[in-house]
Formats: sequence, structure tokens, C-alpha cells
Amino acid sequence: MAPNSNNQIERRRNLEGLPQPLSQINRNHGGRSSFYGSDDFGNCGDINRKIEMEEEAVRFTPDSHPDKPSLLSNLGNSLVIRFERLGNLNDIDNAIARHQSAVNIIPDGHPDKPNQLSNLGSSLVIRFEHLGNLDDLDSAIARHQAAVNLIPDGHPVKPSLLNNLGSSLLTRFERLGNLGNLDDIESAVGRHQAAVNLTPDGHADKPCLLTNLGNSLLARFERLGNLDDLANAVGRHQVAVNLTPDGHPDQPSRLSNLGNSLLTRFERLGNLNDIDSGIA
Repeated sequence: MAPNSNNQIERRRNLEGLPQPLSQINRNHGGRSSFYGSDDFGNCGDINRKIEMEEEAVRFTPDSHPDKPSLLSNLGNSLVIRFERLGNLNDIDNAIARHQSAVNIIPDGHPDKPNQLSNLGSSLVIRFEHLGNLDDLDSAIARHQAAVNLIPDGHPVKPSLLNNLGSSLLTRFERLGNLGNLDDIESAVGRHQAAVNLTPDGHADKPCLLTNLGNSLLARFERLGNLDDLANAVGRHQVAVNLTPDGHPDQPSRLSNLGNSLLTRFERLGNLNDIDSGIA
């Protein structure tokens, strides 16, 4: 029997994203904290100048040039950064348009096609998070799925693409509440588990992937009430915390996720060790 959500404290799960694999041009760009890495721009003037230069590069590069998709994608990423800094909706709309153009002109079979699709999906998720249009989320999931389908197991970017797909599916499941499709949460758990399985121990991305797997397992427990999911969620969050060094910028959110899962287990089973650990 599923737990009664009406009696639970509302608490936020902190999903984590991995930096997108960058295109051929501008590989040293730092990107965003959620999907594109950390934001390296110290002030708005820097990002404005960067966008101006990238817009000029796009304008003077013909669609037939092999670098055009990468130029469009880099411009789209920069517009996303500025949107998250300033909140101007024109920037996220333009970012999506640039990423869509990159996808449209890059040929099928090109090794960068999955990255372009995933960047488009990520920008659609960001617009959904601000405006709540489910069409954006549905489109994002379709783009992330297409990106995953194009990458073989063993490719170094496969875990990142699986993680983005799983997180988008989890977002849709949670946003729809009781109307959420169980296929979404089953798929989210599966994609997050696959991302963890494909990532070797010691890899810097492993704690992030474990965190998102724990979030998916906890969401499935809250709907279906399987205590194995709850135990596994606690376990994954604990490992993520153990692998995160003191002072890491993601340490607070990972500790919060672990505390939330321990509190959920305490509410269900009443073991005081869980509540003590959650507070500690």
C-alpha cells in the first residue's frame, strides 16, 4: 500500500544535471551548473559580448559549412546562461530556436547529432520549468530519447544522455501528480540505473548519477509503496554523500536528499535511527 502523501511534509528533491558534451568549437566553455557546467561569466557584460560574437559568427557562416551546427549550439548555450541570469524569456525562446536549427542542419549519422538533440531537450526542459507548458516537456523527452538511441553503450557521453532523459521523465511524472503515468517513473528509474551502471567507480559524475537514481526510486516508492525502493533510495543517496568531498558545491543538496529519504523512511517505519541520522 502506498504511503498517504497528505500526511507527509512537502519536501523538494534536488535533481542534478551533468555538463553537456560540447560541440567541435569552443570546447573549453564552462557552461551551466544544471546542464552546461558551472557559469564562468563574472558579469553580464561578458556574456553579452560572447553572445554578440557568436551571433556574428552564425550570421556569416553558411548553413552548408560543417561548423554551423556547433556555432548555433554554442550560441544557444550562451543564451540559456543569460536567461538563467536575467530571466528574459526572449533568450530561452531564442536558445531553443538556435538548438533546433542546429539539429535541423546537422546530417543524420554525424557524431555530434546526439549532443545537439540533448542540448535542445535540455533547453526545452528549462522553458518548461519556467512556464509550465507540458508540450515543452514532452518535446524535451522525445529529443533526449532520440539522443540516447543514437549512442551505443560504452560511449563516454551515454551516461550523461541517459541521466538527462531519466530526469526529464521524472519531472513529467512528478508534475502530473496522481495523473502521472507509471511508465514514466519506471522508465526514469531504468534510465538512471543504466547511467549508474555505465559509469565506472571513481568517475567524477558517479555521485550525481547516484543522486538522481535515488530521487527516482524515492518517487516510485511514494507512488507504489514498495519498501525495497525506499531502502535503495536511502542507499544510493548515502553512497552519493560518501563520494562527495567536504566543500564540494553539491554537498548541501546531496545531504538534503539523503535527509529527505531518511525522513520518509522514518515516517513509514518509525525507526528513530533514521530521524537521528536525518538530523545529524
